[in-house]
Order: sequence, then C-alpha cells, then structure tokens
Amino acid sequence: MRIEQGAFRAVLAVPLMVQRRIIGALGVGDRPAAAYGIILGPLQAHRLDHIQVGDVMLFLTDGATCNYPIGTLLRVTYAEREGIKEASRVVRAE
Repeated sequence: MRIEQGAFRAVLAVPLMVQRRIIGALGVGDRPAAAYGIILGPLQAHRLDHIQVGDVMLFLTDGATCNYPIGTLLRVTYAEREGIKEASRVVRAE
C-alpha cells in the first residue's frame, strides 16, 4: 500500500539501507481512533454475523450475540471504524 492511499493521521517512514543503497522503506502509521456509541431501537433482523436495529446495520464482534425475537427493543453498544459499526454488547432495553 502506498502511504497516500492509507487513511492515516500520522506516518513515520525511514529508508532501509544496505551498503549505502536504499532497498526499501519501513513505515509506521496511526489510524484514526474509533467512535463509540449506543443505539436504542427495535430489532429488525438478525443473522449470524450482523443485526439490524432500526435502520442501522451492526456487525457482531467476537462474543457478541443476539438471540432476541424480531421487534424486541434493544440497547446496542458499538464502535465505528472506517464507516463500519461493530456491536460489542447487545441487551434488551429497559
């Protein structure tokens, strides 16, 4: 990947040299942090790897499950990275 193509906030790159010849580069980048939030809404659909709450699709992360019937009012804690919402906790809203 070229540095210009990445979604990095900051990049540090140094040349790799052998006997005064550049053979490559080593780069370290910092991606934007995730945004976190909570969604309250009715469960519209659920599959093995994702759910739909209201009009929002959320992917289930490792350990997150959703065994509630369609229509159940849910409270979903999620992280959003690069436009993808990942649910980390799914519980019935009280």
